[in-house]
Amino acid sequence: MVFFYLGFGEVYYKYLVSINLLFIVLVIGAALYYNFKQGTIPFFPNEMKSAMRSISVYAIFISLFMFLYYQAIDGGFFERKLDAFRFELENTDYNALADIDNPLKVLQLNKEDFVAREMEKAQSFNTPFAWSTLTLVGIMVVGLVYSLVMVFLKLKLLPAVFRK
Repeated sequence: MVFFYLGFGEVYYKYLVSINLLFIVLVIGAALYYNFKQGTIPFFPNEMKSAMRSISVYAIFISLFMFLYYQAIDGGFFERKLDAFRFELENTDYNALADIDNPLKVLQLNKEDFVAREMEKAQSFNTPFAWSTLTLVGIMVVGLVYSLVMVFLKLKLLPAVFRK
């Protein structure tokens, strides 16, 4: 929200992704630390369940926020993306491409039909629901990998740090 109101939303998008990756690590670390403080016996399935439970709550919260953000706050985001995509499609010199790389020759379409077809595909993907769903799946996959690594570190490589 801060990036949006300051006008940096699209420019600094990569930093927002990095911040999310950091928060995923922090959420998993907090869940594992909570298990440690509770005095539960370290057991791989229990630790993974705890880490993934915390990541799933975080992922649902972030994906709901993404949906609301693109639906209500920055409703013109997808229109700007689609306009840039249309500009790129219409201003590409397809004749300069090799025949095997030229989508007009491969698909045997004229330029207008190709642009219309590609724009239809892009419009079906560039929706708040699609992006929030992709965010949910992405966070869950990254969370699974990070959870596996962090639980492995906790149980196998750093036992002296986490023992009482």
